[in-house]
Amino acid sequence: LEVRIEIPEKLKLVGGVEKWSGILEVDKVQTFQYSVYIPDNNIYEIKSSVTLKLLTGETVKREETLEINPTGKKKGHKKLPEKKGEGRGVVEFKGE
Repeated sequence: LEVRIEIPEKLKLVGGVEKWSGILEVDKVQTFQYSVYIPDNNIYEIKSSVTLKLLTGETVKREETLEINPTGKKKGHKKLPEKKGEGRGVVEFKGE
């Protein structure tokens, strides 16, 4: 299993890793969670890709785009709150 995310230049990854690879075992869940600082009130997109290489030699790839839409009007950097759940900054797979 290989997981990658692409962070736009203006944003800063403060929690999580941009690239991870490892073995996904049967009935094991691997969760990836990210925290990002946003310097303004603009909307940004973070792209993620997951590549799964099966024992049969097949490769399965899934790509997703997460839209970050900050709220609030404070000046300075904003920390994106950690949110759990599908499509909310969390990538999760279970080995079968």
